[in-house]
Amino acid sequence: MSNYTRKNIIACMGDSITFGHGVSATRERDAWTFVLQRMLGDRAEVLNFGINGASASEGCPESYRASGLLDEALGCGADACILMLGTNDTKERIWNAQAYKMGMRGIISDVLRQTGSGTQPPKLFLMLPPAVFSMEYGQTAYGVSAEILTEQVIPIVEKLAKDYCLPVIDLYTATKGHPEYYLEGVHPNAAGNLAIAKKVYADIIEWLKTPKEGPKNMTDYKSLTMSVKAVTAECPHFIANLANTAALIWEYMDDINWAGFYLIQDGKLVLGPFQGKMACTEIEIGSGVCGTAVAQEKTQLVPNVHEFSGHIACDSASNSEIVVPLRKDGKIFGVLDIDSPSLQRFTEEDKDHLEYLAGLLELNLFKE
Repeated sequence: MSNYTRKNIIACMGDSITFGHGVSATRERDAWTFVLQRMLGDRAEVLNFGINGASASEGCPESYRASGLLDEALGCGADACILMLGTNDTKERIWNAQAYKMGMRGIISDVLRQTGSGTQPPKLFLMLPPAVFSMEYGQTAYGVSAEILTEQVIPIVEKLAKDYCLPVIDLYTATKGHPEYYLEGVHPNAAGNLAIAKKVYADIIEWLKTPKEGPKNMTDYKSLTMSVKAVTAECPHFIANLANTAALIWEYMDDINWAGFYLIQDGKLVLGPFQGKMACTEIEIGSGVCGTAVAQEKTQLVPNVHEFSGHIACDSASNSEIVVPLRKDGKIFGVLDIDSPSLQRFTEEDKDHLEYLAGLLELNLFKE
């Protein structure tokens, strides 16, 4: 059995801290986004959309929205976005609390209007910027204000998270009291980037472990049913009707990677007409999702096939499945089997429509 699940895409948006300015010579090894990628391995693809000097403030020439990187981040099909802006906004020439709030709200709204890799918006995490430290003579580098960061930026981000019901990753607490994490008091060094990556990992790992919902059901079942009825009503050939039905399901249903039939012969399920990759030719009654549907005489709606005991992995890309028994005079003669590469692809609505389709097939496959 394969443990394959579709890789999550995580877009990390921010300023030079996200970009990795403090480890510029070894950025692709030590910047926190690259460290996070190694921690997550095949579970996710971490994309760095950080840019030096970026701010959130509305109307600022250095605003992240004006940089073009926001559009790139929103166009990558991300399942999750991690947003951290505010350190540069604390500079005296930039800081305006209302402009910062408006800019952050604009970016948050832009992200939540996206549809990610499916039909749902990406999961958005807001990050509290890390602490900053004074250098010699009591000044912070680049004109960044530790006071504004602590007393205004962080409360604003926390309020925005509450307003939009978003999770917060608290880098401020994780770095406060650790001046050794910094190159010059503002940009984290390798140790600081490692600490950030560990904190981000700890705060997103539960989300990564939660199966993503499949895309919203967009199947036009009315047209599918009418098409199946039209092609099978007058055709007297059993196999030809099953073949055309499989082709129509393949055409009308989105986000599927296999659709077809297994027919009972000599006490086993034997592969019939289908669309998709080469499949198992025989399945024992009671084995796998198809065999279980026959043994239990009811539709099997499986949100995660990897959690189904005895699942038979004909195609390792399959992550969810629905199997509907086919009957003649009340006796099961086969099953309709449909697989998807997405977790939780099939719903009770799919079940109802496909069971109706199975009933239609009984009428048209066995005409007197």
